[in-house]
Amino acid sequence: MTARSVPAVQAGAAGTRYIAGVEYAVLTGFRPLLLDLILPPAESGGPGSGGPASGGPGRPVPVVAWLHGGGWQQGSRRSAGPAFAGWSPTVFERIAAAGLAVAAIDYRLSGEARWPAQLADVLAALDWLRREGPELGLDPGRLALMGESAGGHLAAVAALTDTARTDGAVTDGALPDGAVTDGAVTDGALADGTLTEGIVTDGTSKNAAPGALAGALRAVVDWYGPADLRTMASEVGPAPAADPAAPDSRESRLLGAPLPTVPDIAADASPVTHIHPAAPPFLLLHGTADRLVPVLQSTGFAAALREAGVPVQLELIAGAGHMWLAAGPGVTHRVFGLSLDFLCQHLLDGGSSGPPGGGVS
Repeated sequence: MTARSVPAVQAGAAGTRYIAGVEYAVLTGFRPLLLDLILPPAESGGPGSGGPASGGPGRPVPVVAWLHGGGWQQGSRRSAGPAFAGWSPTVFERIAAAGLAVAAIDYRLSGEARWPAQLADVLAALDWLRREGPELGLDPGRLALMGESAGGHLAAVAALTDTARTDGAVTDGALPDGAVTDGAVTDGALADGTLTEGIVTDGTSKNAAPGALAGALRAVVDWYGPADLRTMASEVGPAPAADPAAPDSRESRLLGAPLPTVPDIAADASPVTHIHPAAPPFLLLHGTADRLVPVLQSTGFAAALREAGVPVQLELIAGAGHMWLAAGPGVTHRVFGLSLDFLCQHLLDGGSSGPPGGGVS
């Protein structure tokens, strides 16, 4: 689907606008992959020659690509997590009201395809934004990735693997560095990391290759995402909410085999193994009482990023569990405010213009 054939712009809260159900990729044998665009308020009377996202010609807006959570096995692009379910305006509308467009992205779940299909989907969505964004008034040179839990993991690994490429030369669906390294064949991937299905991102071009994000990807916001699948089982503590090493765990379902039996695939799916000095700045937020994704995942990730010279801000939320459960009053406003200010700092060259939390109804 090209920019010329996207669904109509609709009115959202707080003057924002949205385009629902944009098809960013078509995969043989799978459902079409969709994203929603939530756009800043129009500064002129509706869409102009600068595209529906812009305030007029020559004024493209930055884009935050949102990736939902759900253990890679459930969830929807329309959710920012249960802690924000009652927010009006929504998290996405508040980001848009600050002057940033949001692309909320669906990706294949682990019951549909195994790793590295999820990474391929995120890269395909970013490729669509780069190619079609300018016609819609979006700025493909100012991108950020943001996600929660499984989505935070995908945001981190996508940012690190794609910005590591220097020429964007990915052909025939192959992922950078080879997504499967042990010779195993899993659903959605061959042993050399080549996708078995052809991804069509523009309606005509099979396996369109995402270009390198270096210089375009300005920031990553990761809420309590796994960073090293290899250490998850040893870090969950004495009373975990789930055992990552179990054959039916979220992690095992993602990888297509019990986590301890596929260390090479687990390493490839771990953001920490892809760190490089040219990576964009990271904001990591994690609750200290998280029993599903241990807080050591974020503290260790932050330390590894710092060691590589990557700017990183780590915010630990005392007493908060996974998805900010059991957190005290105001925690959701605090984490959202930190996130919005970080995004504005790196995408707008300045902080947010008003109270980021807003009201909840």
